[in-house]
Amino acid sequence: MPAPQDPAAGLDALSALARSPQYRKIIRFLIEHPNSYKGQIQEGTGVATSSLGRHLAELESTGVIVGDVAGEDRRGYAVRYTADVAYVEQLVTQLRTELLG
Repeated sequence: MPAPQDPAAGLDALSALARSPQYRKIIRFLIEHPNSYKGQIQEGTGVATSSLGRHLAELESTGVIVGDVAGEDRRGYAVRYTADVAYVEQLVTQLRTELLG
């Protein structure tokens, strides 16, 4: 899934990262362990299984993380997730520019 280019979507993504320590744990884990499965993310971050799927879906919808595309890279039903580091850097730069000029 390509990163959203809409500035509002970018600010929503930054807002999600800023308000949730769980989101930040997930991002840090995926930067260090790209192509991780949900179970690996849960084990590595300690984020509750009951909320991890929701967190992954929201982060993926904002473009901050990317999951395998069914039929291309996916093995069975399991999705591997990776953080889109370039997009996160772009968002931080955008926010810095807007705030500081």
